[in-house]
Formats: sequence, C-alpha cells, structure tokens
Amino acid sequence: MRYCNRRDQRKSLVRATTVPALFIVAAAATGAEPIVHGELVRTPTTVGDSTAQPVLRLTILNHDTAKFTPARFSLTVDGRPYFPEALSTHGLRFKSIHETKKQVYVVLYSRGTGPVDVSLPADAKRLGIAVAKGFEFLPVSQEHKVRGEDISANISLQRWTNQSAKGWSASDAHLHYDRHTPAGDKDWLTMLAGDGLSQAHFMVLKGGKVPGIWARKYKYGTDGEASDGKRLIRSGEEYRDSAQGHINLLG
Repeated sequence: MRYCNRRDQRKSLVRATTVPALFIVAAAATGAEPIVHGELVRTPTTVGDSTAQPVLRLTILNHDTAKFTPARFSLTVDGRPYFPEALSTHGLRFKSIHETKKQVYVVLYSRGTGPVDVSLPADAKRLGIAVAKGFEFLPVSQEHKVRGEDISANISLQRWTNQSAKGWSASDAHLHYDRHTPAGDKDWLTMLAGDGLSQAHFMVLKGGKVPGIWARKYKYGTDGEASDGKRLIRSGEEYRDSAQGHINLLG
C-alpha cells in the first residue's frame, strides 16, 4: 500500500501488501476477464441428516456508524483454509489465475450492503473467521464450534487512525489485471473499499517475463477511469528498460 499526501506529493509512505470481485475471475497474463455471478448453493439443514450443509451468516459493521461496511474476510474449517465456491448476493469472491505460473489466489469480501451467507462443509467441526479492512481498522478474529446448524457471526470493525482526514491517500500503485470492459469496475471499486484503498493503478505491460502484451485495458486516459465518488481506478503502462528499471505511466 502506498500513502500519498495530497498537500505534498513528495512525501510517501510505502507499506507492503498483497495484491488484491457474487464472483469475478481475473486472469493475469491472459486475454480473459470473465465475470460470473454465482449463487449460494446449500443442502437444507435437517435434524439427523449428516449431509446437510450449515450456513454462516456473517455481518460486518463499521463500529462508528453501526452500518454495513465492505471488508475482506477469510475462513478456516477445522484448522485449514476454506474457500467456498460461491457467496450470497452481499458477498464477493475474487479469484486470480496466473495461467503461465499455474498460480491461483482467492479472496473473499463483504460488499457492505448486507450480511454475507456462506455454505460450510457438512462435516465441519470448527470455524475460524478473520476480517480486515486495510491498515486503518483493527483486524478481528473469531472462532465458532459447528454443530451441524447455521451460525451467525457479528463483527464490528473499529478505526484506530484516519490518515485520509490528514490529507493522505492510500493506493495500490501496481496492478496487472485485464480490464477489457467497464463491466467489472463496480466490483474492483468494492474491493478497493474492502481493502481500505482510495486509488488503484492498473498497468498494461509488453514483454517482460511474459511474451506479448498482457493486462490490457479497454481505455486509457479519462475514458479508462472508473470512480464511485470516493475511490478511483486509473489505467496506465509499466515501462521497463535495463537503464531506468520499472516506470509507471498513468493516464
């Protein structure tokens, strides 16, 4: 994450973070960006049925406003990471696929529009929940016993600092994902909100370690921008040469 002060662009504080949309599949170094709207699939819970799937209803609120807020969350079932195949309408599942390196990365978000329902394995015994919203909110973790019944988990995220009020802007300045159409921009903006970011820079690249042009954009300049009034996405290019290294060109 990079913090840039609007009053003094020469100042910056750089922090390392993972590159972080319902269901969006973003393919790095490929020519595809399909968006698949998934539906929560479950087997109804019935007494004495060992194959029934319990459902987690996860409510994530802003402590100060008591309203739903976008956030990133992760789950463990019986001590192992758990990635559901779909979430309910108020959830968002991001799956990044790097086809060349055979790498898959899945992240779960709440949209901030209501509780997120997640189907759990029928044989689950223990459930771990971890919720985060960037660096300005305190992360929260919970553990629950699963007894074959639905679970309700309520999490309130409390802000410990407010750098934007001091003139700073948090951004991810280096992203390589396809944006072939504006269709996915709403989900990208939701993910920014869930990660406590106000800007994201999507870079096209020619060559490098991957031949050809990858992470293409549908437009550049102002036509390639997307905003929800609080957050901004911009298209750009990463230029590399042996003398100057990597240069990010925006606009």
